[in-house]
Amino acid sequence: MSLTGKIVDRVKNFILKNKLIENKDNVLIALSGGSDSTSLFRILNSLKQSLKINKIGIAHYNHNVRGDEAKRDETFCRNLASDFDIEFYCGELSEKMPSGISSQEFYREKRYDYLKRICKIHGYNKIATGHTLDDVSENVIMRLFSGTGTAGISGISVNNDSIIRPIIFLSRQELEIYLKGLNQKFVFDSSNHSEKYLRNSVRINLLPVIDEIFPSYKNAVYRFTEIAGIENDYFNKKIQKIYNKLNINQGEIRISGEQIKKLHPAILSRLFIYIASQNSAALSHTHIKSINDSTVKKNHGTKEILNINGLKIINEYGDIIFKTPPKHEQLLLEPFEFMPDMEFNYCGYSVKCKKINEVNIPGKEKNFDLYFDNDKIEFPLKIRTYKSGDRIKLFEDKKAKKIKELLIDYKIPKTLRKNVVIIEDNNKIIAVLPPAASKIFFKRTNIQTYITENIKNTIRIKINKI
Repeated sequence: MSLTGKIVDRVKNFILKNKLIENKDNVLIALSGGSDSTSLFRILNSLKQSLKINKIGIAHYNHNVRGDEAKRDETFCRNLASDFDIEFYCGELSEKMPSGISSQEFYREKRYDYLKRICKIHGYNKIATGHTLDDVSENVIMRLFSGTGTAGISGISVNNDSIIRPIIFLSRQELEIYLKGLNQKFVFDSSNHSEKYLRNSVRINLLPVIDEIFPSYKNAVYRFTEIAGIENDYFNKKIQKIYNKLNINQGEIRISGEQIKKLHPAILSRLFIYIASQNSAALSHTHIKSINDSTVKKNHGTKEILNINGLKIINEYGDIIFKTPPKHEQLLLEPFEFMPDMEFNYCGYSVKCKKINEVNIPGKEKNFDLYFDNDKIEFPLKIRTYKSGDRIKLFEDKKAKKIKELLIDYKIPKTLRKNVVIIEDNNKIIAVLPPAASKIFFKRTNIQTYITENIKNTIRIKINKI
């Protein structure tokens, strides 16, 4: 058997042993274009028949931080999908990164949000990512030196909430050899060489020194994470039982002072971590220490201890409260593309896109339904939220109007403007809708897409508040 064949066989055995893929699964592959994810795609595509995978799709996410290089990566992924006749989905980040959080953590969260949304819309039940043995080593060593406990050092899960990592036991070097054997190209991310990112600095400066002294350290670290994972599984079951007994009401999760006194510090710390993780926030050792320190003081009032990505952690007379952001602040979603005959939810709206054969288009009824001349728009359409600088053409004899001016005209509060919904085709914004949380009604469409008389080739986008 060839070397490439042996690697494919090892991955198949790993998938079967860990029950990562089952009969008739629909698998969405997260593809960046690098050696890891490109290897993952080629391996899973070659195993599609033997593993009885029903459907494979490729999703690429553009973080919009590397200019032309990011466009190159997107083109590579799109072409690779086309070469193998695979469904391709592409999303991009339009939201500015808020201050006070790690850029890599922010990008990771947005990327996974996009992948999960594509799964929901297109019927995939598994997301496959190209994490490798190198990623596990980097992750564990970074967490170890940042002062994490065993709860944070169990590495990267093989299977976590339908996110599978079929090549996590293979090194990057093995995968590059595999691709060379296939004569398969891949792209290089130049930002991986920038030492301004801690992970890159660890990879470039620290790991080669460890490798020189302990040549098998990657496998040793992986074995350690497996042991830690088993122990964490035991603790997590206990934490879940405690969590289910907490007072949870209208976005507030309360741990009473009496409950805090009864819990062992190890259990309490893990409970804090679990609650935060359920609300898309990560707690460091410093965060946990701040919460614990607040519980040992005499508390005669209410004090906010932390605010992490909108999740507020409050000490109220000795009780610890985790308070989630208001609903309208949680609606912001990543852009994604859609086609006719698709139904989905977005930013507080239900959306149904359909081709219809109607001449009599409704007039000025007070609903959010949109109608377009199919010959004047270009699919796929993209739905996203408002960003500064957006414009829409409302009148033939005037320049495109700034959407910011529309929002001022309609008195949309600044706090809600980030949830204004935009629909666009390849080269123009075709519709603007107010935030679902707003009581203000309006809908504006691009005059260049208007239905003209006797048009029977019509697109209707039926929109309702959820």
